[in-house]
Amino acid sequence: MAEVITSSDQASTNENLSLLTYYNYIKAWNIAYNKRCDSEDAFIDEIRKLASISKRPKIYKDNFDKGSYFRGILTLQLMNDLPVDEHPKLTFTANIWLPVHSYYAIEGAGLALLSIRLQNPPQKTHIGFSSSFTDPILRRLFPYPFNGLCTGGPTADSFSFRNIDTTAAKVKVQSNIACPSENDVDNCIGKSLSTTRDRKLKDEYKKRRMHKEKIKPGRTRRNIGREEKEEICSKLCDTSICDFIYRMRERSNYDNPIMYLSGTNDTDSARSHYKDLLHLTKALIEGINTLIEFYLGKKELDKIKSELKPFEMPEIDDLPF
Repeated sequence: MAEVITSSDQASTNENLSLLTYYNYIKAWNIAYNKRCDSEDAFIDEIRKLASISKRPKIYKDNFDKGSYFRGILTLQLMNDLPVDEHPKLTFTANIWLPVHSYYAIEGAGLALLSIRLQNPPQKTHIGFSSSFTDPILRRLFPYPFNGLCTGGPTADSFSFRNIDTTAAKVKVQSNIACPSENDVDNCIGKSLSTTRDRKLKDEYKKRRMHKEKIKPGRTRRNIGREEKEEICSKLCDTSICDFIYRMRERSNYDNPIMYLSGTNDTDSARSHYKDLLHLTKALIEGINTLIEFYLGKKELDKIKSELKPFEMPEIDDLPF
C-alpha cells in the first residue's frame, strides 16, 4: 500500500497538513480494525456474540425505516462501484465527497437499526443520530476499535477514553502527521476522537458566548466560566467514530474542500485513502446489517433487501484527463 503524502514540499501548506492528518486518522482506524478482526466473518461473529449476551431489547419491527436503510445501502454501493483501480485519478475529486457519502451511508443504515430498537426513533440530525447510535449500539454491540469513545472535558487535558488503550497525555503528544503503526494506533485513534470532541465543545462554547439574552449592553459576547463549560460538557454525548466521520464530512464539504485537491500529484495516496475509508464504511454497515438480521431474522431482512433495486454504474469510456 502506498504511503500517504510524505513530500516536505507538499507538507508545507495547511491544506496538505490537514489532508495528511485525515489520511493518517483513517489509516489508524483501519490498522486497529484489521489487527482485531482478521476477517469479515470474525468481525460478524463477534458482533453476534455481543448481541447474544446483551439484554435483548424490545423490537419494533413495524417501525423499520426502509427509506433510510435503502439510502444507506445504495450510497455504499455508489462508493464501492467507483472504478478507482482502473481510473485512479477519479479519486482526486471523489475524495471531496467521500466523507459525505461515508457518513450518510452509515447514518442511513444506522437509523434503520435504531428504528426497530427505539419506540421513538431520533430526529434525523447528526446530534440525534450520534447520541442514540453511540450508546448503546457502538459502545456495547460493536467490538474494538469501533467501540472506542472519547468522553469528559471541558478541556482536552481532562478527556478520557473508553475501550482504547490511551490517555489524554499520550494523545496530546501524538503527532497527527506521523504515519500510524500498530504500536501507536490507539493514540492515533484517540487523537482523532479528542480533536473532534474538542472542536465540538469549542463550537458549543462559542454559541453560549454569543447568546444574545445574556450579553451585557455594549458588548458583542460574554465570557463563560469553567462551571458553565462543565455543564455544556455534561450534555455532550461520548464522541465516536461517527462524530469523527461527520467532522470530515463538514470539513470536506464546507470548511476546507481545497485540501482534497492540494494533493493532486499523489495518485497512490488519493486512491489509498479512498479505499481505506470505503473499507471502514463497509465494516460499520456490515456490523449494522448483522444486528438488523439478529433482531429481525434473516428471512425478514432478505425480504426487505429484495425490494431494493440497485443501480448500475454507467460505463466510463472516455475520461477528461
